[in-house]
Amino acid sequence: DGSLAPLGTNPSALVLWADSFGIRTGDVQHFLIRGPAGNAIADRRQTISKGALTWFAFAGLPRPSAGWARGTYSGTYSIIRAGRTIGSVTIRASIAGS
Repeated sequence: DGSLAPLGTNPSALVLWADSFGIRTGDVQHFLIRGPAGNAIADRRQTISKGALTWFAFAGLPRPSAGWARGTYSGTYSIIRAGRTIGSVTIRASIAGS
């Protein structure tokens, strides 16, 4: 729903996860995580090799050695079928800084 979730000052990882329904063989899932400056810090696409009625997936990053930059991060999960996005959700989370 796009609401802002506080993540504290220095979480050990930043993970975006999704539960989906009706995923078909050949669908593409796309994870996109953006840092406070708007730059993509994770951008992962994967073609689904076997569909499923229910589907759980995640992607993320471990904490950088210098810690997370302070600010608002966003994560978007999308399902693409036959070249068209059929579902997408974006969340935002704030990190107070290391």
